[in-house]
Amino acid sequence: MKRAALFFLLFLLFHAASLDAQYAAGILAGPNLSTQSIDANDVSYSMGLGYQLGFFARWESENYDIQPELYFSQQNAAVQFEDQTLYSRFRYLMIPLLFRYHLNENFRLMAGPQLGILLCARSNFHPVTREPYREQVYSTAYRGSDFSFGLGAGWEAGNGLIIDLKYNLGLTDISNYEGVPATRNRFVELRIAYLFLMKEGEE
Repeated sequence: MKRAALFFLLFLLFHAASLDAQYAAGILAGPNLSTQSIDANDVSYSMGLGYQLGFFARWESENYDIQPELYFSQQNAAVQFEDQTLYSRFRYLMIPLLFRYHLNENFRLMAGPQLGILLCARSNFHPVTREPYREQVYSTAYRGSDFSFGLGAGWEAGNGLIIDLKYNLGLTDISNYEGVPATRNRFVELRIAYLFLMKEGEE
């Protein structure tokens, strides 16, 4: 899966460089709902509210776009342990590359690989014992990068306003310490974006 996604990423980059297309750039922001898939039976994880903020570029052709992005993402998960509600809070620098297919003038379908670079991992439970503990940074218990795949749909008003809904499926185990169970990220993003720079490509 990771190899196929890498080939897909390289294909999009190569193809984008050769397009006679319109170039654009913009900013994005919005909330997300995230959780983690954990191979452990003594705790349950549900979605927590977070946010993302960043920018993107785009190569636009008649029927599809190729869109690399760079944004900050805070991903929170609520953790139920016995009768207590705990939390984990992960901060990533996300680098997706999306292929956006034009269904019609306004609606888009999107898909593409995504690399996440871990900036910080905090929680108020211990990642090995998974019991309540004082809040602190546990970044060394997790890998410095996460590979995922995004799928979604979007609406574009034509005046620069864009609204996207995207689901991100974590493909890699981010645990990096003996005793930390296999952990994968899952999150849904609602993204409000705006195109502020556009330029026609050369024929």
